[in-house]
Amino acid sequence: MGIPNPEIIARWVENDCRQNNFLPLKEVLIGCLTERLKGKSPEEIAEISERSEEMVSEMLQGIAAEYQQDGILPSFEISPEADSNYYKALPIPEIGFLKKLRAISPEGFEVFCKKILKHFNADATVQGGSNDGGVDFFSIGLPLNSTLEPMPPPARGIVIGQSKRYGQKNNVGESEIRTFVGGAIRKSDELRKNFPERVGIMTPTILAFWTTSDFAGPARKYAREMGVWYLSGIGLAQFAIRLGFTENQINEAEEESERIRHASKKIRPEANPLDRTIEEPGENNFINTPSTTVASEISEKGADKTVDPVHEIPLV
Repeated sequence: MGIPNPEIIARWVENDCRQNNFLPLKEVLIGCLTERLKGKSPEEIAEISERSEEMVSEMLQGIAAEYQQDGILPSFEISPEADSNYYKALPIPEIGFLKKLRAISPEGFEVFCKKILKHFNADATVQGGSNDGGVDFFSIGLPLNSTLEPMPPPARGIVIGQSKRYGQKNNVGESEIRTFVGGAIRKSDELRKNFPERVGIMTPTILAFWTTSDFAGPARKYAREMGVWYLSGIGLAQFAIRLGFTENQINEAEEESERIRHASKKIRPEANPLDRTIEEPGENNFINTPSTTVASEISEKGADKTVDPVHEIPLV
C-alpha cells in the first residue's frame, strides 16, 4: 500500500484516535498509522508522520470548520501551536441518542421535531400524510430572542419543516430538498391566509430539513444556497442534547404519535363529512370538531387560547 493522502489520514485520525487529552499530533499519527499501515516499519511510519503532520493538521482544521458550517460540533479539537500541533478527541454522547432516534417510527420522528420547536415556546404541530406537500411539521410564534419580548405576533418567526427518519447510509438527495422548498413556499402562503393575525408578508420564515442520516454533497450545497436550516442526524442529536433532551423525549414522541394514530382511527363518519366527532385518547367524553368552527382550550400556562381545531395552532 502506498502513502495515503493527508485527507484520508485526517479521517483516520478522526475515526480512530479517541484519547480525551491533548497529545502532539505527530504522536497521534504514529499510533494511528501503525494500526492502519500494517506493512510499514516503525521507521517508515515515523517518516510518514513527520512529513504529513502539517498537511493533516490543516485538513483537520478544515473538517472542523465544515462541521461547524453544517451545525455540527466536531468530535475532536486541533490546536496548532508554534512548536507542534496538538490533538484530542471530544465526548460524543450523540451517537447513542441518534441510534435511538433511528429506531422510532417516521411519525414519531415528526413529533420529536415538533417537540424541539415547542421547547422554544413556539406553537408547533405535525402535518404528515400523503398530501402534506413535503411539509411534516410547522410552528408559528417562534420568539426570535427573549430580550425582544414582548413583540407583535406577526414579527415572530415561523418554521416550516420536513423530517426524514432515514437509516445511516440513506442520505438526503438534492431533489428531496428542492421538492420541500416548493412545498414550503406554498405552506407559508397558506399560513398567511389561515392566520392573518399571526403571519404577515414579512414574518420571518425558516425552512427546516432535519434527518437522522446525512446530506449528499449537492443536497448540502443547495440547502446552503437556499438558506435552509438543514440538520443531519449527528447535528440534530447534538442540538437536542444541548437543549436538555434525553431519551425520555424520544419515547414521549413515539407515544404521542401512537396516540395520534389511535385517535385518527376513531373518527366517526357522519352524513356531513365536514362535521366529525373525534374521541380523545384516554377520555370518556367526545369533542365535536366541525372544520368550520374553532375550539377553545386551556394552555399549560392557564390562559385561554382560541385554536385552529385541526392543527392545534392558537389563532390569537
